[in-house]
Amino acid sequence: MLTPLSRAARLAAPAAALGCGVIAMAGRALPTALALALGLACVAAWQFWRAALIDTDWAPLRARWRDWQTGEPLPRLPYTEAGSGAEALSVTGGKFRAFVSAVAWPQVGALVAGAAAAFGLALLLAWALNPLALVLTVLALFAPQLVLLARGGRAARTLAALDMGAVEISLPFWLGIALSGGAAPTLVQLALGVGVGVAWAGLRSGPWPLLWQGGTALGVATLVAARHTVGAFLFTLCWLPQVIGGLGGVTRGAGRWLLLGLLVAAFAFQI
Repeated sequence: MLTPLSRAARLAAPAAALGCGVIAMAGRALPTALALALGLACVAAWQFWRAALIDTDWAPLRARWRDWQTGEPLPRLPYTEAGSGAEALSVTGGKFRAFVSAVAWPQVGALVAGAAAAFGLALLLAWALNPLALVLTVLALFAPQLVLLARGGRAARTLAALDMGAVEISLPFWLGIALSGGAAPTLVQLALGVGVGVAWAGLRSGPWPLLWQGGTALGVATLVAARHTVGAFLFTLCWLPQVIGGLGGVTRGAGRWLLLGLLVAAFAFQI
């Protein structure tokens, strides 16, 4: 489980990405203080939900469940025949009820309850904001479940990395944009969010230098293609020292420089 300090540190990057999204739209409209507070709370709920799913080792519980054989069957439906699917459902349901009571709830009950509360709170907050915030929240809540389903598979590492980049950087950045009256991100802002999210995934998953540099290059190329020359220049200034200093690897503090690059790019949208 994460310590309180590491939880706070993990919230810092999504909050910074949210702020960058707000700055990117400052030329059009600024969100109200209430919208900003709801957005921050929504992003925090995303992170708690994701941490509960991804950072918890569910394998021991699954192993115990596979071997679990005790539990009184649930009351059967009328006219249930022996050996039918309804009888099997009654037996399995009884085993599951006993398993939850005796094993699962004492071990992870508080975690599951907190995760369920975060799930519901995130949807409620997003609904109170605007439809785009609700769409982004649904994506943020279901992305970690894909990672769980893919565990042990060949694409597990890639999905886990992209999940980090999406939930911690890309989606908060776009939510910050959406806080300004529900405005949708432009194609440039979408591509920039993808690029920085991929780069963040490369930093958080191992690290993975190819993803880090590829994502950052995508961010720079997006700004150049959109003729945000000042933003592209400043973003490159934040990136090149890291590339030179970390040839063949990732430099210490690269995450802070990446977020600084996103910040200067967000300011560049106002020029």
